[in-house]
Amino acid sequence: MDRLLKNIALLFAVAILSCLPAEAQSCGPWQSVTGWQVTFSMQAIGTGVDDFEGYTWTSISETGTFAGPFIARPPCEWTWNTSNESGSGSVNNQGTLTCSDGTTSTLSFVGSGFLSSTPRLTIDGTSNTYTFYPLVEVPDTATSTICGGPPSSNSGTFGVLPETSVCTSFYPLTFSLPAQVGTLQQNNYSFTALANCPFGVSTPWTLSFTLTPTVGPSNNDIDDPCKPPAPVGSSIACQNQSLREDIPIVGTGFVLHYESDRSPGVAGADLVAAADVAMIGGWTLNVHHAYDPSANILFLGDGEQRSGWQLATATMYNGNYLVTPKDGSEVYVFNTNGRHL
Repeated sequence: MDRLLKNIALLFAVAILSCLPAEAQSCGPWQSVTGWQVTFSMQAIGTGVDDFEGYTWTSISETGTFAGPFIARPPCEWTWNTSNESGSGSVNNQGTLTCSDGTTSTLSFVGSGFLSSTPRLTIDGTSNTYTFYPLVEVPDTATSTICGGPPSSNSGTFGVLPETSVCTSFYPLTFSLPAQVGTLQQNNYSFTALANCPFGVSTPWTLSFTLTPTVGPSNNDIDDPCKPPAPVGSSIACQNQSLREDIPIVGTGFVLHYESDRSPGVAGADLVAAADVAMIGGWTLNVHHAYDPSANILFLGDGEQRSGWQLATATMYNGNYLVTPKDGSEVYVFNTNGRHL
């Protein structure tokens, strides 16, 4: 009997660890988020038969709450900070199984409290989606009887989390990102996923969460590079420390400009700006610009830029974005990909 309960505890541990997938992708303008303040609550209430041993679960009741900060784990991932977390949880799951001799086996998981929580958030800027992985671990007591035999109990840890079939991974809670960096929130979001793993039973869940971002200093938000009063070959921007280089094109009024923080592959480089400079080998022409509609930033060809706090909202006309320079002397037209027309 003790061996059965120990095996159950091991299965819980394996199930929880297997629910931590590794992901890597671009997070677009959300790369400026250095952390999150997170609250969530979830609940699973239901009944059913598991696919593991065939127990009939007459009661499945699981709850979990969490409050605390997330810290960055690049790329595009944020996870819990155990030094400042708090939460609560409970489980009351009751199952029975009829034996071949007509007697009954019983199995229950009962407990409440808070041991830890290991939630995660990942952002995919390419598909403009985010995925949230809630998890709360509570202390519980597993009690079983085998075919009418005496009860046996074992204390352990129960993971409150929605899972996919065969209890091998998190249920994918994926949502669309808002147009601008800001709070991510769902209220009473309902879905069906496995509960009671490893004795997984398809169960209705309800989830609510609020994820409030902390936006750190970003090169893409710094509009004043302290441009030298007279033309120079090389300079360092005073705020973001970006290396700048200007090379006049002889016989024309044009200038080739290099800006290190726009180079493809540089950490924190805006994707639209990086794609623009890649068109001519890492350089821009001073009269050719780029606009990132998702971040609302105008990247000027001479290295200057105008962020959303200056631009307000870009005007749409005939399916294109209309943006002006600081002095309002002209209007730049960009397609939906941010290319200067």
